[in-house]
Amino acid sequence: MATIANVLVDAAAIYVDTSVALDGSSFALQGYTSEGSEFSYGPDVALITVHEETVPINAKLAAEDGKFNLIFAESDLTTMNFALTGGSFTSDVITLGGGVVQFFRIKLVTDDPENSSKFRKIEFYKTCQTGNVTPAFKKDDKTMLAVEFTAIKNANGWVDITRNMTNATD
Repeated sequence: MATIANVLVDAAAIYVDTSVALDGSSFALQGYTSEGSEFSYGPDVALITVHEETVPINAKLAAEDGKFNLIFAESDLTTMNFALTGGSFTSDVITLGGGVVQFFRIKLVTDDPENSSKFRKIEFYKTCQTGNVTPAFKKDDKTMLAVEFTAIKNANGWVDITRNMTNATD
């Protein structure tokens, strides 16, 4: 049954873990986004057919695609580092051209529409930035960084969606 209270209306916080282990021990609040964030899931379902039947007799999940899209509203070097997957970052310089893909663990936390005193979390265990990034530097305008992260499978799977969390930072 549909329940209007289950509609998500609030903003979400974005946390990023950049540790080598990607174990969730180094999550840090990443800052502000513009126009929210999006999680997309695309299953590729192979339908099993036989000549004797007019409809498929079964279905098998052939592939899955998970993406997390957001627009960073801040253009500090830490944020730019998340957007530029082939870069190496020191405290003052991002160097592109090293050919090394950076991996991140990303967590989106928002109010839980099923329980207003709790939180909901979507956590990607391992991602890398896969979309083109085109920061535009314009007079009297903020520089936005539109970023697309693609889920990469690890030992835990690739994404968890959790409800009824009591602490937003868990």
